[in-house]
Amino acid sequence: MEKTIDAIIKCLISDHTLPLINAVISFAALLAALCIPKKIMLNQQFATLVEQYRSSEMGFAIYSLFHFFEHHCGNDPERISDEYTKRFDRELKNPMNDSKNDTKQQIDPSKTLHFQRRLVAYFYWDLSKLAFEQRFTKVKRRKLKQMVEGNERRLISLVLHMSKAASECFVDSSHIGEPPDDDEVTMNR
Repeated sequence: MEKTIDAIIKCLISDHTLPLINAVISFAALLAALCIPKKIMLNQQFATLVEQYRSSEMGFAIYSLFHFFEHHCGNDPERISDEYTKRFDRELKNPMNDSKNDTKQQIDPSKTLHFQRRLVAYFYWDLSKLAFEQRFTKVKRRKLKQMVEGNERRLISLVLHMSKAASECFVDSSHIGEPPDDDEVTMNR
């Protein structure tokens, strides 16, 4: 047994195998250096999303979206666009266009339905990017759909309906044009 171990050690220490061992160790170190930081970063991003989901601001936003759908739309997805537009006009557009009073100072965006919808929409956008683009989980899409509860699926559907309506509320900015292609920003000249 001792002769076998001595033979293995002699073989490993020989001039021919030492470069091979160094190459294997270097490759393993390089692989670890590339993979471990990405995994740590993904876990930090996921922890941030979990913290955001547990926040009272997110809870209020989710409650507000369901409340809007139940009480203002009568649980009818067909009414979302019209009701959302009315609410957007009342909470943001009309006060911003009011020239008599300085109501712009009185608007609290965090309490408007529009910004609550955005908070929830961007949370799910970030979660989907993390899961599918960054390959955070090895969970198949079908399994992920089963894991998401029914109310969350309805919430995502509601957010998508509201996002379509929100896109119609915004001012048309197509007449503004594209920024200049120069390397220097024209404001700094």
